Amino acid sequence: MIKPDFLFPTAVAAVFMIYFTSGHDFRLFPIAVWLVFFALMLEPKESLSHRLVAPLFLNRISLWMGKVSYSIYLLHTLVITLVSSVLLSYFDLARGNYFLLLFVSTLILTMIFSWLTYRYIEKPGIILGKKLSSRFNKERSK
Repeated sequence: MIKPDFLFPTAVAAVFMIYFTSGHDFRLFPIAVWLVFFALMLEPKESLSHRLVAPLFLNRISLWMGKVSYSIYLLHTLVITLVSSVLLSYFDLARGNYFLLLFVSTLILTMIFSWLTYRYIEKPGIILGKKLSSRFNKERSK
């Protein structure tokens, strides 16, 4: 049974009201996006809005990106800096071509390096942490 939505439509309406009463000011846009997102997350799973939006967050790509998100966070600035340095040093590109190549290269390299660091550093660290934690809890319970 589909339950009626309440929070999500209310948040969307609030965003439109804020936008139109603030003289079309976009400075509140980031807050509005979070407001709508959190309202959507609080809707019951049986609601129409949850059923429509959940596939965006529960597909294989989104779930994979969630796993490597910390590595993405840590590495993206380094990759941007390195790619930008190479492009500016070795290529004479028009501004639009530079930014397109920078964006695509950074996206691809960040995903590759993030997967590698997750696979070979972060995941083994998580496993080691669980082993140490369970060993500590066993000794503590004696």
